Amino acid sequence: MDRQKPPSQEKNWLRDVDREKKQARKQERLLRERLQEAQAERARAQERFDRAEARLRKRAARVQRIEARLAALHEQLSGSATEMPPPAESTETPLEPQTPIASPAEEVRQEQAWLDEELRVAETEPTGQVGSEEIPVAQEEAWLPEELQTTEESQLAESGRGAVYKPAEPGWEEQMLAEELRVAQTPPARTEDVRQEEQLLAGEQSAAGAPLAEEASFGGRRATQPLSTEETSAGEPSVAGAQPPVISATGLAREARAAAVAAEESARRAADRASTIAQRMEQMRTGRHLTQEFQQVQLEAEQAGHLARQAERAAQEIERWARQVEEGNPESAREADAEPSKPGEITEIEEEEALVEATSASTVADAAAANAANAAALAAASSLRTQEARRRVQRAEQVREAIRGALHRDMLLDEEAEVAIQQAEPEIIAAHAELADAEAAEEQALKAAIDAEAEAEVAEGIVLATFDRMENRLDHDPAASQAHAEEEAEPDLDITIKRPALRLPKTEP
Repeated sequence: MDRQKPPSQEKNWLRDVDREKKQARKQERLLRERLQEAQAERARAQERFDRAEARLRKRAARVQRIEARLAALHEQLSGSATEMPPPAESTETPLEPQTPIASPAEEVRQEQAWLDEELRVAETEPTGQVGSEEIPVAQEEAWLPEELQTTEESQLAESGRGAVYKPAEPGWEEQMLAEELRVAQTPPARTEDVRQEEQLLAGEQSAAGAPLAEEASFGGRRATQPLSTEETSAGEPSVAGAQPPVISATGLAREARAAAVAAEESARRAADRASTIAQRMEQMRTGRHLTQEFQQVQLEAEQAGHLARQAERAAQEIERWARQVEEGNPESAREADAEPSKPGEITEIEEEEALVEATSASTVADAAAANAANAAALAAASSLRTQEARRRVQRAEQVREAIRGALHRDMLLDEEAEVAIQQAEPEIIAAHAELADAEAAEEQALKAAIDAEAEAEVAEGIVLATFDRMENRLDHDPAASQAHAEEEAEPDLDITIKRPALRLPKTEP
């Protein structure tokens, strides 16, 4: 019974415990909200990564399809070259003009139109991408039989005897098209990564535009040549062989590979951005108050630096004016060397020099006093933060001691006390860390305040010594005293010598 606390202390303890619990619940709720935001951001980044990976697979499949088509064309052309019979001499009527084959320029234009259509579909909104994605695929399905038919006609034209060449099996192309349709069912959202990828694709297309234009002009020049067999000499017809569109297909494959590389780079950037955001969210809890304190200290340091720069500019102006006064007019200086100066002029020059010296010393002293005052204010603020950190540590320690006391009095179970102590430990650790930071900042601020106060005292001593020298000069020089009295008697005098009253801040270490 003797160890039990009075009812008032027990109520105060319970009130403190409730307040700490509320603060802990509030902090836990904030942390949970931040965790949910970080998880949502990570999910969005994962979605962007999945979409980029899907685009990469789609472009890789397209590259494989183009390479397979190119290999099939090479095989067909090599077979037609081996089976073509030599031209026979005859005096019969020449054959009728055969159907002209598609020139490389036309194929280049078809491929360029297909690429433009694909880029235009990629730039549309996500809502209309499912329907618009099927249009280039349908056009491609319609274009493939035409290409195969054109290749077959070119082989017939090269053979000259109507030999039939079977094209390659289109089953692999149908499989590739089905794969593209299945990938197109999940349209990507228009995000920053997609826009960057589109810009890269546009740059690659513009870079590849010049070679395509050269290929088109080259193919156009070749298309103007006659493709039908005509007799140029006595019974010997000239056979014009058709050239395959190898260059255009290679350029298309190169562009597809570049698009795949761009998609892979975009996916990698999305993954890096997601990891960076997660690390930033983890560090946000512990570094926010330190950032605020650093910004406040930096602002105070900038203000003190601004005052110091103003004082330095004023001192420079005074020094410049003093040099101008000392230099004076060269003609008057030569006259002064030639003729002895009057006592009044000498006294006036000495008074001006003393006035300049006193003014500059006063300006430096004022700047030093202002800097010392700012340093003292910063030290006082650091001391307040240190006291607040100490109170926080004391409250955390009191909560832990109260939990242990309740455990000794059998007011709490062992499990409940252990849970309560575990919940209070992070708060105690954070309070001790904050106290250490505050004490270090207070020590630095006190050191800066002591240095600034010493500089202010030195500047004040210089000012006092300057005024003492002026007073001694006035006391020992009657002419200077009389001139000084006359200047003080004049009502329109702009500059007066006045002893500054310095109020240096007193700081307690």
